[in-house]
Amino acid sequence: MNNFDHQISALAACPRITDVAALYFPQYARLQSSKRMFIIQIKANKKLYENLLLVGFDETALHLTPKQMGLIVDEWGEPDLVSKKIANSRASGRGVKM
Repeated sequence: MNNFDHQISALAACPRITDVAALYFPQYARLQSSKRMFIIQIKANKKLYENLLLVGFDETALHLTPKQMGLIVDEWGEPDLVSKKIANSRASGRGVKM
């Protein structure tokens, strides 16, 4: 594998933050709104935020690394589960704790 192929492979494993945010917060029509809520919820979860910072998380970056994605999924679960949790909390009138 040449250097270019390696870079392409690495990028494929590093999803865009806006894409991940849209999976976790699909109720927002705009990607930037999903990303804003994604960052707010990450910062609200002190343990997750601190662990993400330890592996180089930067909210202004375009992509998440596989380690960062692993930490998020370990803490929050798969995006579909979070979306269902949000929908259920709205139906019940209670807030969501991420």
